[in-house]
Amino acid sequence: MPVDREHKRVCYLPAGCGWYDFWTNEYFSGGQYVTADTPIDRIPLFVKEGSILPVIDQVMYADAAEGMELKLNVYTGMKPLHYDVKLIKK
Repeated sequence: MPVDREHKRVCYLPAGCGWYDFWTNEYFSGGQYVTADTPIDRIPLFVKEGSILPVIDQVMYADAAEGMELKLNVYTGMKPLHYDVKLIKK
């Protein structure tokens, strides 16, 4: 499917739970279609309410993550929570 000139996509969010836009943290109720901004360097990405998503900066291989900060994004309720954790190799 070609990318349209306006860089927007219509996405369906399944009913039964809430959803967060990964890029903006905007909350959406499920069971509806939403229009997401999709510039050339970003895909529409929605995170299900109640999810815990570990995030780290890009690394070339797993051992390179030693000592880097791991961020835990907790998507619960109407406001996501963010925790920072330091990776320590045993």
